[in-house]
Amino acid sequence: MLSLSVILSLTYILCLNEVYSPRFYASCSCLHTRSSGNTPLRFLNICAGARGLAMEEAQVASVADHTAGYWNPAGLGLVKEHPSIGLMHAEYFSGIGKYDYAAAAIPAANGKNTFGISLLRFAVDDIPNTLFLVEPDGSLNYNNIQSFSSADYALLLSLGHSLTDSDDEFFGIGGNAKIIYRQVGSFAKAFGFGFDAGAMYHKNGWRFGVNIKDVTGAFQ
Repeated sequence: MLSLSVILSLTYILCLNEVYSPRFYASCSCLHTRSSGNTPLRFLNICAGARGLAMEEAQVASVADHTAGYWNPAGLGLVKEHPSIGLMHAEYFSGIGKYDYAAAAIPAANGKNTFGISLLRFAVDDIPNTLFLVEPDGSLNYNNIQSFSSADYALLLSLGHSLTDSDDEFFGIGGNAKIIYRQVGSFAKAFGFGFDAGAMYHKNGWRFGVNIKDVTGAFQ
């Protein structure tokens, strides 16, 4: 069973530039979720990029760099002249959980399309495997302890297309195809895939964005 969650935010930001012009950012993020069975997808909601963290994830209407593949693929249409590349590493629970993110956005020669690729990993490494700690005679053999990792991976292939791009107006659309992989040592592994769609519109200082994650639901 699928349910649809919608998050709408309106952010007012005062830009201290030459004209001291205020800007409004309106963003809407929609996420299809299953009533059960989609726990591995939760690591996709951690965050991507220092700017997104600093702005409390208010990025759907304003992102314009390599992180657009994560926040809103329509924002890739704003990456025009030069490629944008970024790396991120974060640790949680006193270093037990490790999160890595790498992304790149490469504009096409026609000035209308931008391609993006993103790779995410969240893992707990060096988990002791004590299945063979106890020998058949009841003694403990600590040499039998081996470590393994429980890791989630996601690969996002993105495309952003600029429909309108002028000094005072921008309208773009974009989409993601993502592959998800989970591995728990040698015990279990699984694959999944999904699709995202986004749109972004800028006009006279106003910025609107919508990003629908897992348009068709996440398949596992």
